[in-house]
Amino acid sequence: MTLKLIEDAVTLVADYLEAGIEAKIAEVNLRYADDVVLEDIKTWYRGNLPSAFPEFPCAAVVGLTCAPPYVTHGATILVSSNLALVVFDAWADDQERFKRLSRYMLAIIELLLADTTTGYVTYMESAYAFDSFVEKGQFIQAVSLPLKVEKYE
Repeated sequence: MTLKLIEDAVTLVADYLEAGIEAKIAEVNLRYADDVVLEDIKTWYRGNLPSAFPEFPCAAVVGLTCAPPYVTHGATILVSSNLALVVFDAWADDQERFKRLSRYMLAIIELLLADTTTGYVTYMESAYAFDSFVEKGQFIQAVSLPLKVEKYE
């Protein structure tokens, strides 16, 4: 057995979401069928937030904390990590930007609820929250979802 901690959690969750998000976005666009049309996430960041001005929309799976491995029964080890899933978008119309970010998060939550491939059990730790990074001439906003992922190894 090879013990894998937060790096494994970030990679597997990000890879899973990146592989499924395009189809889920198409499904969300069909569900709403209005003038707000989501594009595919252009870039996925793993481990940290973007350090340079990114393409929009983009997403990051950020590693926050990793609990020490906990031996449960015999040789079974529980690995638990706290992550933040953040989606960034830049759109001049603030109402449309809000709708876009809400729908991106809906698509991600639906994908997380359907996950059977990463081996992690995912808990949404609290409600998702909107953050503003509005600068003159740039209309950037983010929505973040705190996650706790656990896996027995």
